[in-house]
Amino acid sequence: MHLLEVIRQLSVALDLPDLAPDADGACALRVGELVLVLVPRPGGEAFVARARLGRIDAADFQPVLTRLLAANLFADGVGGPALGLDGQATVYLTQHFRHGTFGFPALLEALERFVAHARHCQAQLVEPPEAAATGLPPPAALPQGAWLP
Repeated sequence: MHLLEVIRQLSVALDLPDLAPDADGACALRVGELVLVLVPRPGGEAFVARARLGRIDAADFQPVLTRLLAANLFADGVGGPALGLDGQATVYLTQHFRHGTFGFPALLEALERFVAHARHCQAQLVEPPEAAATGLPPPAALPQGAWLP
């Protein structure tokens, strides 16, 4: 299923106004506090679901990178969502979807799992109670309202 068809069917299934891709073919929709962005891959063979989880507010990224690596252990095999960190210390969750792999009901279910996973990961970025006891710097601080437009 190509991204344009996914966008059209999401509009219908979620009872949203007509969603329309931007000039680059991407589309964003807000799911609660989370913004889900669907971006076409070059060549038109796939698209990427992406969610910005927040920014890391720590001088030492090592503890955070270790936690991100551990969080990316693929319990269900490869092809699922993966956490990443950009040069501005912003954490993203991404997942690639190949066209023709899913019918819409299965794709909608996969996107719902992606959003649930993003929310879970976002909550995990907040300082765990044991970090305060060890004196380690907090791995992340998520600013309120710092979401994509």
